[in-house]
Amino acid sequence: MSGVDDHFDGLLDLKLDRVLSMETDQKFTSNGMISRFNWVLGAFKHNILNEEHQPKPTLLIYAHCNERGKRLDGWSCNSRIRFVVESERKSQQYFFDNARFPMTSYRAVPPPSSSGCLANGTIGIELPWDNLIQDFQLSGDKDCLNISVKINVLEQTGYGSLIQLGARFLIHDKIIFFNKYHLATYSSYFRTLFFSNWAQRDGDEYDLTASGDDLEAFQQMLAMSYPVDNFPEPSVSKISDILRLADKYDLPIVTERCERLLINGFSGDDGNVSLPCSSNNANNVCNSCNYIPMVITSNLSNLGNIGQNNNNNHTQLHTHSYQHNHANLNQNNNNIEQHFSLIQKLALAERYQLYNLKAHCLDKMSPAHFCAELRANIEVYNRELSEGLKAELDEKMSAKCTEELTTFQQRQENAQNEGHLPPPHKRCCSMRWINTKKLKKYKKKMRIA
Repeated sequence: MSGVDDHFDGLLDLKLDRVLSMETDQKFTSNGMISRFNWVLGAFKHNILNEEHQPKPTLLIYAHCNERGKRLDGWSCNSRIRFVVESERKSQQYFFDNARFPMTSYRAVPPPSSSGCLANGTIGIELPWDNLIQDFQLSGDKDCLNISVKINVLEQTGYGSLIQLGARFLIHDKIIFFNKYHLATYSSYFRTLFFSNWAQRDGDEYDLTASGDDLEAFQQMLAMSYPVDNFPEPSVSKISDILRLADKYDLPIVTERCERLLINGFSGDDGNVSLPCSSNNANNVCNSCNYIPMVITSNLSNLGNIGQNNNNNHTQLHTHSYQHNHANLNQNNNNIEQHFSLIQKLALAERYQLYNLKAHCLDKMSPAHFCAELRANIEVYNRELSEGLKAELDEKMSAKCTEELTTFQQRQENAQNEGHLPPPHKRCCSMRWINTKKLKKYKKKMRIA
């Protein structure tokens, strides 16, 4: 085995003797401390069901940052990982960039029906047994495999318990309790604010009144920052403000969730998705969080005492969550398109670099739809869309115009050949598409107006 590369912080080794005689599900592991965190390298042979539901022997090799003793702590680790698998005759490498822990399963070339083979929070590669024997030229019973993982830690935090909501934001005489260790894990802005060399360490209250932030949007942004699947959905009218705050305070998890909502709509849009309960407060947000497996009731009950100690006539206790009832949720579902046209979504996508939302809008928008939206959103189009995006939109609409016009002409030819062509005085009325020249002329007229 070669030594650790200069740009790697640690190396773990594992040797598999008599590979061809390995028993199914017999695990081999190696562990060690790298940058103050405990890392584990492991391998085992496992039967994975293929598409025909037949067992397919596979060698599973995995690695993960094993901080199980800190499972209630606000720790994270972002790393670059390289697996090296060697036999006497062959060597092969597998790379993973920006692997973040804690995380969900992350596998190289995941086969179908393989869920459950590797535990959550692992980086893994899966080598089908037949390919393994052929690729690494294993022929004798004494042939072995040497496996190593080289780890370069890019960033890591390990600040404390996520369930302690002891710190406070003050906005317009309103107190919002939050966990600074959680925010420091997910935001470089808050990590600097709370734990840099110049940060105040003798107090847990941070006055953000001078920032001018919208109180409701700020609360909803904090509620959306928890790593839970059923996070509380924001008000439709506040998404723009939440995106601005997420960009300001560097919370990419909130930005991604807002983008997903703008693309897919709210959970009420899909009848198969259960609605959030009517009181998604801090308690049940923590209860439903797979990153925080349990909530110590005493810590949460102390919030009432904290609020009483700081209470006065004009100060109210606010946790970083909010209530959402079914009536408001249904209203959000009905009004999401009313609040955000595709042109407005394009403006948000460009401003906050939401590439998936941009692709969604360009794909969904038709020429006729675009002309109708342009009439209602001409100011947004002229003021907030860059010239580059306008040119891309023009090109996209022109291509769709050409495609639709070709389709229409083909239908006319087919109808004429079949003897079903409408009378001449009705043909122009049946043409619902707009050709490229008329579209550009109309847009130019709207810009002048």
